[in-house]
Amino acid sequence: MKKLIIFDFDGTLFNTMPDVANCLDIALKKHNFPQLTYNEYENAVGGDITQVISNVLKENNTPENIEKVKTTYQKTYLNNPNELTTLYGGIHQLLQTLQENNINLAINSNRKTESIKYYTSKFLNDITFKDIRGNNPDILPKPDPTNLLNILKKSNIKKEEALYVGDTKVDVETSQNAGVDCVIVKWGQGNEKDMNKNHIMGVIDKPEDLYSFIE
Repeated sequence: MKKLIIFDFDGTLFNTMPDVANCLDIALKKHNFPQLTYNEYENAVGGDITQVISNVLKENNTPENIEKVKTTYQKTYLNNPNELTTLYGGIHQLLQTLQENNINLAINSNRKTESIKYYTSKFLNDITFKDIRGNNPDILPKPDPTNLLNILKKSNIKKEEALYVGDTKVDVETSQNAGVDCVIVKWGQGNEKDMNKNHIMGVIDKPEDLYSFIE
């Protein structure tokens, strides 16, 4: 029986891609770099923001270009209403049911912690998260397992009692590095072909499919 479910944020709980793509578009255009298609932006996400910017810049991904586009993107995203960001269908009900069954909940993401808390307070104010770990300048981003291991330590939960839920190969690698079981969701931005299937406990099409991996 799993006692703790740790969720990735972008592409797992929340569909942030429309706002992310819009802000990336603005940042690239400002610095006269080629803008990408929506699908290309989807394929570029995963990892920390520096890696994402490097991916969208493609052959123009020099350290200088990455830094200036990243700065513009972050300012744009911060000042953008981000009204297109929503919970994926069925996620709220899933979290409510898990909470009602005394399953601990947590979030581990490369997104800034204050941004995560903004959205959880806006859309999930009836859900209690045991821990929320976002980008920390003193800790390497996912797939480094430090934040995930810190969540386990704070929750006093053994690795075998935890389950990590994400959507990209970075999430698979994070859980593998931490020694925690992993379930991948199909509704995010990940590509199963890029993932180490030997470490994936299962792949789910809809939120309620997660229940079968908890008992």
